[in-house]
Amino acid sequence: MPRMKVVLLNEARMELRDIAVYHKLKVGTNSARRITDRILGALDRLVDFPEMVNIPPSKMIAEAGFRVLIVDDYLCSCQVVDDQVFVYHIVHGSTDYIKRIF
Repeated sequence: MPRMKVVLLNEARMELRDIAVYHKLKVGTNSARRITDRILGALDRLVDFPEMVNIPPSKMIAEAGFRVLIVDDYLCSCQVVDDQVFVYHIVHGSTDYIKRIF
């Protein structure tokens, strides 16, 4: 199986930046670095293990081809298309991620 390419779309990049800013303001620079490293590290592992993504409980989301990677308290919404994993959103688990996708 060829290695996958992980593509972090612009919205996901902005959300990751917002997560880092939030952690920096609330807990500190080390916390911001730690959470962004954990999220990016998990996404990097999708290169070799794209099956790590979970089928979401929402039937509508699953039928649209979206999958969810859970990293700590955060959900990364993505789609696997051919040899690429597109990351659409990175949000806190308490967020209504279904509204973000649609």
